[in-house]
Amino acid sequence: MPDVLGIDVSKWQVTTPKLTGLSMLFARASIGTQADPRYAQHIKNARKAGLIVGAYHFNWDTLSVKAQVDAFLKAAGNIDFYFVDVEGKHAFSRQQTEEFIDRMHTAGKRCGLYHSASGYFDAGQDYDWVAKWSSSPPDQHWDFWQYRGSPLDLDRFNGTLAQLQALAGIVPAWGTDVAADLRKVDPKAFRVAAAIRKTGLTYGKVINMVDLEEAMKKAKIDFKKAVNPIDVEALLTWSEQH
Repeated sequence: MPDVLGIDVSKWQVTTPKLTGLSMLFARASIGTQADPRYAQHIKNARKAGLIVGAYHFNWDTLSVKAQVDAFLKAAGNIDFYFVDVEGKHAFSRQQTEEFIDRMHTAGKRCGLYHSASGYFDAGQDYDWVAKWSSSPPDQHWDFWQYRGSPLDLDRFNGTLAQLQALAGIVPAWGTDVAADLRKVDPKAFRVAAAIRKTGLTYGKVINMVDLEEAMKKAKIDFKKAVNPIDVEALLTWSEQH
Protein backbone atom coordinates (compact mmCIF):
# COMPACT_ATOMS: atom_id res chain seq x y z
CA MET A 1 0.00 0.00 0.00
CA PRO A 2 1.55 3.35 -1.06
CA ASP A 3 2.29 5.73 1.78
CA VAL A 4 -0.09 8.67 2.06
CA LEU A 5 2.18 11.46 3.24
CA GLY A 6 1.84 15.07 4.30
CA ILE A 7 3.32 17.94 6.27
CA ASP A 8 2.11 20.35 8.92
CA VAL A 9 3.15 23.99 8.91
CA SER A 10 2.67 27.33 10.64
CA LYS A 11 3.98 30.90 10.50
CA TRP A 12 7.48 29.55 11.07
CA GLN A 13 7.48 28.32 7.47
CA VAL A 14 7.88 31.66 5.69
CA THR A 15 7.22 30.04 2.33
CA THR A 16 5.17 26.92 1.73
CA PRO A 17 7.50 23.90 1.43
CA LYS A 18 7.62 21.81 -1.74
CA LEU A 19 4.46 19.74 -2.02
CA THR A 20 5.53 17.22 -4.65
CA GLY A 21 4.64 13.67 -3.63
CA LEU A 22 2.35 14.77 -0.80
CA SER A 23 -1.37 14.14 -0.34
CA MET A 24 -2.18 16.44 2.59
CA LEU A 25 -1.12 19.60 4.38
CA PHE A 26 -2.23 20.73 7.83
CA ALA A 27 -1.64 24.35 8.78
CA ARG A 28 -1.94 26.19 12.07
CA ALA A 29 -4.92 28.51 11.83
CA SER A 30 -4.76 30.02 15.31
CA ILE A 31 -2.90 30.12 18.60
CA GLY A 32 -4.85 31.18 21.67
CA THR A 33 -7.23 33.79 20.23
CA GLN A 34 -4.84 35.02 17.52
CA ALA A 35 -4.83 33.96 13.88
CA ASP A 36 -1.68 32.53 12.32
CA PRO A 37 -0.54 35.12 9.73
CA ARG A 38 0.61 32.52 7.16
CA TYR A 39 -2.31 30.12 7.36
CA ALA A 40 -4.14 31.42 4.28
CA GLN A 41 -0.92 31.33 2.24
CA HIS A 42 -0.19 27.69 3.06
CA ILE A 43 -3.76 26.51 2.50
CA LYS A 44 -4.04 28.35 -0.81
CA ASN A 45 -0.84 26.76 -2.10
CA ALA A 46 -1.86 23.30 -0.89
CA ARG A 47 -5.26 23.52 -2.54
CA LYS A 48 -3.66 24.72 -5.75
CA ALA A 49 -1.51 21.58 -5.65
CA GLY A 50 -4.61 19.40 -5.15
CA LEU A 51 -3.85 18.38 -1.57
CA ILE A 52 -6.33 17.58 1.18
CA VAL A 53 -6.07 20.36 3.75
CA GLY A 54 -6.55 20.63 7.48
CA ALA A 55 -6.40 23.33 10.14
CA TYR A 56 -5.16 23.05 13.69
CA HIS A 57 -5.48 25.26 16.74
CA PHE A 58 -2.64 25.62 19.25
CA ASN A 59 -4.13 25.61 22.77
CA TRP A 60 -3.66 28.18 25.57
CA ASP A 61 -4.92 27.11 28.98
CA THR A 62 -5.28 30.60 30.52
CA LEU A 63 -7.71 31.82 27.86
CA SER A 64 -11.40 31.09 27.43
CA VAL A 65 -12.01 27.86 25.56
CA LYS A 66 -15.08 29.34 23.90
CA ALA A 67 -13.11 32.36 22.70
CA GLN A 68 -10.47 30.03 21.27
CA VAL A 69 -13.02 27.91 19.41
CA ASP A 70 -14.58 31.07 17.97
CA ALA A 71 -11.17 32.37 16.89
CA PHE A 72 -10.24 29.01 15.37
CA LEU A 73 -13.42 28.64 13.34
CA LYS A 74 -13.11 32.19 12.05
CA ALA A 75 -9.47 31.73 11.07
CA ALA A 76 -9.78 28.20 9.64
CA GLY A 77 -12.79 28.72 7.41
CA ASN A 78 -14.11 25.79 5.38
CA ILE A 79 -11.52 23.04 5.52
CA ASP A 80 -11.31 19.25 5.20
CA PHE A 81 -10.05 18.53 8.74
CA TYR A 82 -10.01 20.39 12.06
CA PHE A 83 -7.70 19.58 14.97
CA VAL A 84 -6.82 20.91 18.40
CA ASP A 85 -3.10 20.80 19.21
CA VAL A 86 -2.62 20.07 22.92
CA GLU A 87 0.97 20.57 24.01
CA GLY A 88 3.43 23.09 25.45
CA LYS A 89 3.79 25.18 28.59
CA HIS A 90 0.17 26.35 28.36
CA ALA A 91 -1.36 23.00 27.37
CA PHE A 92 -5.07 22.42 27.92
CA SER A 93 -6.15 20.10 30.68
CA ARG A 94 -8.18 17.08 29.66
CA GLN A 95 -11.35 18.91 30.71
CA GLN A 96 -10.48 21.92 28.57
CA THR A 97 -9.69 19.66 25.61
CA GLU A 98 -13.05 17.93 25.99
CA GLU A 99 -14.80 21.31 26.13
CA PHE A 100 -12.99 22.49 22.99
CA ILE A 101 -13.98 19.39 21.02
CA ASP A 102 -17.54 19.50 22.35
CA ARG A 103 -17.88 23.12 21.23
CA MET A 104 -16.55 22.18 17.80
CA HIS A 105 -19.20 19.46 17.58
CA THR A 106 -21.86 21.96 18.62
CA ALA A 107 -20.67 24.16 15.74
CA GLY A 108 -21.21 21.23 13.39
CA LYS A 109 -17.53 20.39 12.90
CA ARG A 110 -15.68 17.15 13.51
CA CYS A 111 -12.43 17.68 15.38
CA GLY A 112 -9.29 15.64 15.87
CA LEU A 113 -6.70 15.74 18.66
CA TYR A 114 -2.96 16.20 18.19
CA HIS A 115 -0.86 15.05 21.13
CA SER A 116 2.26 13.05 21.88
CA ALA A 117 2.09 9.26 21.91
CA SER A 118 3.39 9.10 25.47
CA GLY A 119 0.41 10.89 26.96
CA TYR A 120 -2.28 10.47 24.32
CA PHE A 121 -5.84 10.43 25.64
CA ASP A 122 -9.49 10.26 24.62
CA ALA A 123 -11.30 13.59 24.76
CA GLY A 124 -14.14 12.71 22.42
CA GLN A 125 -12.14 13.52 19.28
CA ASP A 126 -13.07 12.27 15.84
CA TYR A 127 -9.52 11.67 14.61
CA ASP A 128 -6.33 10.65 16.41
CA TRP A 129 -3.25 12.60 15.30
CA VAL A 130 -0.37 11.12 17.25
CA ALA A 131 3.14 12.55 17.47
CA LYS A 132 5.90 9.98 17.70
CA TRP A 133 9.18 10.93 16.09
CA SER A 134 10.35 7.49 15.15
CA SER A 135 10.60 5.03 12.27
CA SER A 136 8.08 2.78 14.03
CA PRO A 137 4.41 3.80 14.33
CA PRO A 138 2.61 4.53 17.62
CA ASP A 139 1.45 1.55 19.65
CA GLN A 140 -2.01 3.05 20.12
CA HIS A 141 -4.65 3.72 17.47
CA TRP A 142 -3.76 6.49 15.06
CA ASP A 143 -5.34 8.05 12.00
CA PHE A 144 -2.49 10.48 11.43
CA TRP A 145 1.07 10.02 12.63
CA GLN A 146 3.58 12.84 12.90
CA TYR A 147 6.74 10.82 12.50
CA ARG A 148 9.27 13.65 12.30
CA GLY A 149 9.64 17.12 13.78
CA SER A 150 12.61 19.32 12.92
CA PRO A 151 13.41 20.72 10.41
CA LEU A 152 9.89 20.17 9.01
CA ASP A 153 6.99 18.21 10.53
CA LEU A 154 6.24 15.12 8.46
CA ASP A 155 3.01 13.12 8.69
CA ARG A 156 1.52 9.88 7.46
CA PHE A 157 -2.13 8.78 7.10
CA ASN A 158 -3.08 5.29 8.28
CA GLY A 159 -4.79 4.13 5.10
CA THR A 160 -5.09 4.67 1.36
CA LEU A 161 -5.67 7.93 -0.48
CA ALA A 162 -9.23 6.81 -1.20
CA GLN A 163 -9.80 6.25 2.51
CA LEU A 164 -8.37 9.67 3.32
CA GLN A 165 -10.70 11.24 0.75
CA ALA A 166 -13.64 9.39 2.27
CA LEU A 167 -12.68 10.44 5.80
CA ALA A 168 -12.58 14.05 4.63
CA GLY A 169 -16.00 13.65 3.01
CA ILE A 170 -14.60 14.33 -0.45
CA VAL A 171 -15.75 12.49 -3.55
CA PRO A 172 -12.61 12.00 -5.70
CA ALA A 173 -12.15 13.46 -9.18
CA TRP A 174 -13.87 11.49 -11.92
CA GLY A 175 -11.87 9.18 -14.16
CA THR A 176 -9.13 8.60 -11.57
CA ASP A 177 -7.99 5.48 -9.78
CA VAL A 178 -9.31 7.03 -6.58
CA ALA A 179 -12.79 7.33 -8.07
CA ALA A 180 -12.56 3.68 -9.11
CA ASP A 181 -11.73 2.80 -5.52
CA LEU A 182 -14.79 4.71 -4.31
CA ARG A 183 -16.98 2.82 -6.76
CA LYS A 184 -15.82 -0.42 -5.15
CA VAL A 185 -16.06 0.79 -1.56
CA ASP A 186 -19.40 2.57 -1.81
CA PRO A 187 -21.11 1.91 -5.15
CA LYS A 188 -24.34 3.51 -3.98
CA ALA A 189 -22.64 6.81 -3.21
CA PHE A 190 -20.83 6.67 -6.52
CA ARG A 191 -24.05 6.08 -8.51
CA VAL A 192 -25.80 8.96 -6.77
CA ALA A 193 -22.91 11.32 -7.32
CA ALA A 194 -22.54 10.29 -10.96
CA ALA A 195 -26.27 10.75 -11.64
CA ILE A 196 -26.26 14.24 -10.15
CA ARG A 197 -23.16 15.13 -12.14
CA LYS A 198 -24.99 14.26 -15.36
CA THR A 199 -27.65 16.87 -14.58
CA GLY A 200 -25.04 19.58 -15.09
CA LEU A 201 -25.21 20.81 -11.51
CA THR A 202 -21.69 21.28 -10.18
CA TYR A 203 -20.97 20.32 -6.62
CA GLY A 204 -20.02 23.88 -5.75
CA LYS A 205 -23.69 24.73 -6.28
CA VAL A 206 -25.01 21.93 -4.10
CA ILE A 207 -24.95 23.95 -0.92
CA ASN A 208 -27.94 22.67 1.01
CA MET A 209 -30.50 19.89 1.21
CA VAL A 210 -33.00 21.74 -0.98
CA ASP A 211 -30.52 22.05 -3.84
CA LEU A 212 -29.51 18.43 -3.42
CA GLU A 213 -33.12 17.25 -3.54
CA GLU A 214 -33.71 19.25 -6.72
CA ALA A 215 -30.63 17.69 -8.28
CA MET A 216 -31.85 14.25 -7.29
CA LYS A 217 -35.22 14.91 -8.95
CA LYS A 218 -33.48 15.91 -12.18
CA ALA A 219 -31.47 12.72 -12.00
CA LYS A 220 -34.73 10.79 -11.41
CA ILE A 221 -33.51 9.37 -8.10
CA ASP A 222 -35.81 8.97 -5.10
CA PHE A 223 -34.25 11.39 -2.62
CA LYS A 224 -35.60 9.74 0.53
CA LYS A 225 -34.86 6.15 -0.47
CA ALA A 226 -31.62 6.47 -2.40
CA VAL A 227 -29.46 8.63 -0.15
CA ASN A 228 -28.19 7.97 3.34
CA PRO A 229 -26.54 10.63 5.57
CA ILE A 230 -23.01 9.55 4.63
CA ASP A 231 -23.78 10.01 0.92
CA VAL A 232 -25.30 13.43 1.57
CA GLU A 233 -22.30 14.56 3.58
CA ALA A 234 -19.92 13.46 0.84
CA LEU A 235 -21.88 15.34 -1.81
CA LEU A 236 -22.31 18.54 0.19
CA THR A 237 -18.62 18.73 1.11
CA TRP A 238 -17.26 18.28 -2.39
CA SER A 239 -14.10 20.38 -2.52
CA GLU A 240 -13.96 23.41 -4.78
CA GLN A 241 -11.11 22.07 -6.91
CA HIS A 242 -13.40 19.36 -8.29
